[in-house]
Amino acid sequence: MRDEEIIQLLQARDQRAIKELASSYGRQMENIAYGITNDRRDAAECVNDAYLAVWNSIPPAKPDNLSAYVYETVRNISHQRFRYNTAQKRSAPTVSLDDELSQIVTGEQTDTDGLADAINGFLSRLDSRSRMLFVRRYYYEDTVKHLSELTGLSENALTVKLFRIRKKLAEHLKKEGFSL
Repeated sequence: MRDEEIIQLLQARDQRAIKELASSYGRQMENIAYGITNDRRDAAECVNDAYLAVWNSIPPAKPDNLSAYVYETVRNISHQRFRYNTAQKRSAPTVSLDDELSQIVTGEQTDTDGLADAINGFLSRLDSRSRMLFVRRYYYEDTVKHLSELTGLSENALTVKLFRIRKKLAEHLKKEGFSL
């Protein structure tokens, strides 16, 4: 079913919309949630919470890109769950772009829109495979092992490729005026 049709079902408060969301986006939502929480039960709960959040937010929201809206929702909920689960432990085995950027960009940066624009500019200059690897690794938080299976690259080769992409990002951010 097309995104517009799913949005219409959500706006009409038709419960079939949830089934259609699950059919269209459920698998990737589970992958995103599991990549962040590293727990199947927590991931399933995050996905269910994301369905509820989408149900409650449409209407009034009418997203232009339903998949991005749904994936962002499950990503945020999964991060909240992860922070909740690790609040006392203070162990954070997740790999996020924020953590790796903190190794690249230092100092106090208050211009987060400028940083986002700089990263988007950098991504637009990458070849499609490198861009896919970057987004899957640092936005969807796929594991190196999963990316290795997807691409056919060895985990070592993939790690080196991601390192080189981050190095190019650091150079790009420096040219854009971010302190390194």
